[in-house]
Amino acid sequence: MFPLNKTMLTKPQRLAFPFGWAGHIPFIFWLIEELRPSLIVELGTHSGNSYFAMCQSVRSNILDAKCYAVDTWAGDEHSGLYSEAVFQDVNSYNAQHYASFSNLMRMTFDDALQYFSDSSIDLLHIDGMHSYEAVKHDFDNWLLKVSSRGIVIMHDIVVREREFGVWKLWEELTQLYPSFEFRHSHGLGVLFIGAESEKILQTSLLAGQSDVSTRNLFEFLGASIVDNAKMTGAEKSVKELSEKIHIAQSELQSTQSELQTTQSELQTTQSELQSTQSELRTTKSELQSTSTCLNIVSQELNYLKSRPQRRKYRLKYLQYKLLLLCPFIFGQLRAKFRNKRNTYKALSECNAHMTKVEDKNA
Repeated sequence: MFPLNKTMLTKPQRLAFPFGWAGHIPFIFWLIEELRPSLIVELGTHSGNSYFAMCQSVRSNILDAKCYAVDTWAGDEHSGLYSEAVFQDVNSYNAQHYASFSNLMRMTFDDALQYFSDSSIDLLHIDGMHSYEAVKHDFDNWLLKVSSRGIVIMHDIVVREREFGVWKLWEELTQLYPSFEFRHSHGLGVLFIGAESEKILQTSLLAGQSDVSTRNLFEFLGASIVDNAKMTGAEKSVKELSEKIHIAQSELQSTQSELQTTQSELQTTQSELQSTQSELRTTKSELQSTSTCLNIVSQELNYLKSRPQRRKYRLKYLQYKLLLLCPFIFGQLRAKFRNKRNTYKALSECNAHMTKVEDKNA
């Protein structure tokens, strides 16, 4: 009978999109409790689902272990390029929960090699670039770092598209090392590299039953986690969409309010424009009157030039006449008289006197 353990039934404390690895979390929980590794290294961490599952299992089993995640957190042609926010999220979660035994190494896999001694890694997870050449290069370079009880796990062993080549290397390696494979969630291959590690395969994974039964068990447990992750993701998406709709509605209301204000301002501007046009017409009319007044004055001046003897009375008469014809220009002249009635009276007297003078001269 397959030896169940307490960790394999644990719910993961953190899951982040994408969920391609999430289906293998029950197995990695189980494996770490069985293997009880001292040093764990992951090559290719992305959003951290596999890595933080391993960290969670280390803590749950109170292991004296060190964990290292190696990644550039820039992405590649298979995983796609991703933003700095992915690393910031992983780094923040690691610092808050596992900083005492977990370390993020932001560098290439080749650059990280020098920081690990040969035969020191008990559990190595390879999940970097997925072409045949890239994954073979990673396996060959890190093989010497695996301990005598070491296990190597590889993801995406059943994917045969987009120039993935892990499946091909996996077929080659199963001819060289004891192995076990899971075919759900893109496939996970388990290689028992160290001489002391094979007993986990024989006494635990196979434990008196077929490998099919073991696969089905972990596929069932993994499917539950994936379904929950997708449901949680869907609920989160619905919540985010609701928040966006609420924000959009608020912005729409604000825009409508601004539109009403703009329309009110436009109406005020139109009213002011109409008033200005009316004032302009009035001013134009006054200018025409002024022009007429100036023409009359010019004629009177020409007349005075031809009749010097009449100039004294004629000038007086002209002042009064200008006062009446152009009141908005010659307002200061009007101030010399007490009121408009006196103005008309003076003008009448002046005009009568001018008439007598003209009759006498005639």
